[in-house]
Amino acid sequence: MGNSSDNYHLGTSDEELDRLGFQHQAWQEFTLKLWQRAGFDYGQTLLDLGCGPGFATLELARLVGGPGRVHAIDAAEKFVRYLQACLTAGGVRNVVAGTGDVHSIGLGDASVDGVFARWLLCFVSDPQKVCSEVARVLRPGGTFVAWDYFNYQSVCVHPERPSIRKLFASYYQSSINHGGTYDIAQ
Repeated sequence: MGNSSDNYHLGTSDEELDRLGFQHQAWQEFTLKLWQRAGFDYGQTLLDLGCGPGFATLELARLVGGPGRVHAIDAAEKFVRYLQACLTAGGVRNVVAGTGDVHSIGLGDASVDGVFARWLLCFVSDPQKVCSEVARVLRPGGTFVAWDYFNYQSVCVHPERPSIRKLFASYYQSSINHGGTYDIAQ
């Protein structure tokens, strides 16, 4: 992901913003449990890598509270502007949000306690470089929570519909065409 929203697989339209908000809500309970298991906590410094419009960022900001800090980085300027507007409207002061390349995180060595990346590695051209950058910015004992796709083509729906199978196959091929893979977690 560079600094262009053109790299966003599904774009950055208002409809995509709505879809991402719904997706975040659908996974919110599981996400919060995952962060708890990872040890994300009050007062920490966390990084939301590939934050998109920042739905998870806002949750992380509440989690770390006033003494904590959340850095939020995404390639899509539109999504980062949306997040910044939400931060301003909500009076949230413990988040630093900006556009950037996830292959080259603009933070110092050992500067964060935890990193969260949801559906990011499957979309980048060099996941290993992203992981190396995450390792560089994590403090000793820090946690990297990577939530990504694994064996995407095994998705099943019932009753089986050719149109649904075609949709999944098309979406899978599109990820490859964009330089990623929905089987990144393998």
